[in-house]
Order: sequence, then C-alpha cells, then structure tokens
Amino acid sequence: MKHMDVGIFNIKTLAAHVSNHIPTNKPYLIGIDGLAGSGKTTFLTKLVQVLENANLKVTVISMDRSFWKKIRTEACRESRFDPERDSVGEDYDWRRLKLEVLVPLREGKTPVGLPRGQVLVVEGCFSLRNELQEFYKLKIFTDVPRDMALIRAVDRDGEEERYWYENYWRQEENLYIRTHDPMQRAELVIDGCREIANDEVHLKLTTAFSRQLTAAADA
Repeated sequence: MKHMDVGIFNIKTLAAHVSNHIPTNKPYLIGIDGLAGSGKTTFLTKLVQVLENANLKVTVISMDRSFWKKIRTEACRESRFDPERDSVGEDYDWRRLKLEVLVPLREGKTPVGLPRGQVLVVEGCFSLRNELQEFYKLKIFTDVPRDMALIRAVDRDGEEERYWYENYWRQEENLYIRTHDPMQRAELVIDGCREIANDEVHLKLTTAFSRQLTAAADA
C-alpha cells in the first residue's frame, strides 16, 4: 500500500470521519500500532481527548495492560531472540484478544467486562498483526526511526532494560515489520518524531483515506 506525505493534519477531521462512520450496534474499532517508544500512547491520549470532545464515548484496550503475558519475555531476558524458534509477538495474548473481544464485537455482542462505547481503540505493539487486521475499521501506525525508538524506550523504562531491548525486543520488532508489514497496511501513518500541537499531527496517509478525510473536512 503506497503512502504519501501530506504534512500536517488535524485530528478533529479524523474525529469527524469516525463519528460519521460508526456501525450500527457495534463500536468503531481502531488499532494503533508502532515500535516501542514510537509515540503510540502520546497519539492515543490526544486522539481520545478529541473524540470525547466530539461527544463520543471511547473505550481503550491497552495490549500492555490487558494482554501482556510476561512469562516468555522474562525467559528471553537472558537469551537472544531466535526467529527460527520464536513466533513473533507471542509476549502478547493476541489469541485471547481476538476470541474474547474482537470476534464478539464483530458479531454485535458486548464482551464480558468491557464498557460499551461508540469507539473502541486497541493500542500496543503487534496490535496490527496479520491475524487481527480484518477486525479494524481504521489501522494506525506511529512511525519513528529505530534508533530514536530505542532511545525513548530506554529513557522511559531505565538503562537496565537496554540489553533486553537491543538483544531481544528490537529483533522481534524487526521480524514483525518484515512478516506482518503493519505500516504498509495502515490507513494512517503518524510521524512520531513530531510533537502534536493544536490537535495537529504530521501524517502519511493512503491516497484513498486522505480523500475521505478531506471530504469530511470540507462537508
């Protein structure tokens, strides 16, 4: 999927598009993916704020908080990632996310324990993996250079995590990008290097989706 650099775009235009395309009896489902340290949570926070200001009820599912398995990651802290042995993204229980949340929502059901809202956002690494992409109405990827993502992740989590990021996590992310291609399948690519100011972000979008957003802004 080809993306074009369209520069600055206002999140309010995206909120208007979402508001006009909410399905009947089910939420508008958004997936936000990106490398660790790419700015996913920063963008999510602003997006939720704008959506709620547009009187939309938003529910957020964090992959880190809800579907992080930890056991495999702890075992990998003392070893290097082996792409011949390890399946990408298995630190997250994406199968449970699919079976307990995404499939019921597609069938018009409300998953147990999940607040019912007009918009549901799934945010986290590997959330746009091949097995989940079909469920999203909108796929968003936050993009930054790999070195910048590493610096941010270590700054956030502590210098003691550098070895793990460099010897395990980055290798798994690289394999994920190659085999699942989340950025090229996203309708919206956020430039995670740029700050968000006045609800404006630097974007790369597919030509078709950018036309839809432009039409919503001009309506």
